[in-house]
Amino acid sequence: VGLAAIFVNFSNGFFHVYQAVVAGHYWPGAVTGGLLYLPLGLFTVHTVSRRRDLGYGHLLGAFAVGTALSFAPILHILHWR
Repeated sequence: VGLAAIFVNFSNGFFHVYQAVVAGHYWPGAVTGGLLYLPLGLFTVHTVSRRRDLGYGHLLGAFAVGTALSFAPILHILHWR
């Protein structure tokens, strides 16, 4: 669960940076995502994979759960529109 929480921020940061690149201008959250969340997520993957506590399947599962959780607020907002 804790590892998935890291990936909530990682995927959020990735999508903010992606939107800034696609839009071609500043996108709110892109700086925080690029300077904080993306490096934190990459550091986590690097550290966990070096320690061999969890396999790549666990990392992929945590990434999937974290990414899904990062979309929960959007789906909630769209549902109540």
